[in-house]
Amino acid sequence: MGHSGITLNCAGHTVNGEGTHVGITLAGRTRVTVENCIVAGFQYGIRLSNSSGNTFIGDKANSNLIGFYLSGSSHNTLMGDAASGNSGYGFFLYSSSNENVLNASAANANVNGIMVRSSFGNIISGNTANANVNGIELLHSSNNTIIKDVSHFNSGNGFELDYCNNNNLTKDTARINAIIGFYVYDSSGNRLIGDTSNGNGVYGYYDTSTGSGTAGTANFYSSDAGSNNGVQQQRLL
Repeated sequence: MGHSGITLNCAGHTVNGEGTHVGITLAGRTRVTVENCIVAGFQYGIRLSNSSGNTFIGDKANSNLIGFYLSGSSHNTLMGDAASGNSGYGFFLYSSSNENVLNASAANANVNGIMVRSSFGNIISGNTANANVNGIELLHSSNNTIIKDVSHFNSGNGFELDYCNNNNLTKDTARINAIIGFYVYDSSGNRLIGDTSNGNGVYGYYDTSTGSGTAGTANFYSSDAGSNNGVQQQRLL
């Protein structure tokens, strides 16, 4: 996109690709608003690189490799967006930190729903991640807030933290995922508060860490609930 400080409103029209390139891209741009756009059939549906202070409202990225991709970007807001049928990730934050907000959006029926990798201090709130492999996953990421998200009917795990520290997962729900509701691997200092894990195939909560946190883990759990999971406990709750 050519300039900062502009608005692109597609009014529900679709930008179609042939499996390569990018549908809508912002590189080094600020204060751009993109709304009501449908982007399908690209390598990246919507991509931000080194961009800050931009807003995406009501956009859809379908049948791409990656639906929404943020790289090296900060202080962007994605609100009421949807990613479905993407063969990689619905939403992917990579090396993007400092209050990117993903709110009230849907990542459904992708290979993986929402990925936050090597990213810090972001807010993932009020989203759904259903019928993917993994619903919401953090990798090598710290100090993010994951709040009131829903991850249901995934063929892997609902929520997964790998090599992550000091994240907050609050009032999230994992239900009827095939393997684990909340999976915490080799991670410490994370806080899971008021979360719910019901009807998952193997474990409600599975934490591989060892430390001085809850139930001998390196993380902290409070007011979490679980029921009707395949195995109720794993050194936790």
